[in-house]
Amino acid sequence: SEHVAGMVLAAMAVDASMRGAINLATSDAVLAAARERGIDPLEFEAGYENRRRRLEAAFEGRGSVPRIVYHTGAFGIEPITYVLGETALEAVSLAAELVDEGDGDGDGDGG
Repeated sequence: SEHVAGMVLAAMAVDASMRGAINLATSDAVLAAARERGIDPLEFEAGYENRRRRLEAAFEGRGSVPRIVYHTGAFGIEPITYVLGETALEAVSLAAELVDEGDGDGDGDGG
């Protein structure tokens, strides 16, 4: 999607090795699973105006591109979490692990 591509371009502007991303619905369980792994998710404003520039500034201010970037939504914008990696496969693998861990029972079925 255009938004995932924008996230990758913003990440690559700060760290050229970050070339993969996947988006998921924002979930407290997934964010908690990330934190349990020592990943510090970065929250950002959901609005689309100047999003790429705002993300680049947030990454630069943090000193690195985080593996998890999310927003909690806004009027007409659903909450989204982006999982980033050096490759798309790495991003998808981490996302699957976090969803499974956030599931609570380890079987990945949401319950």
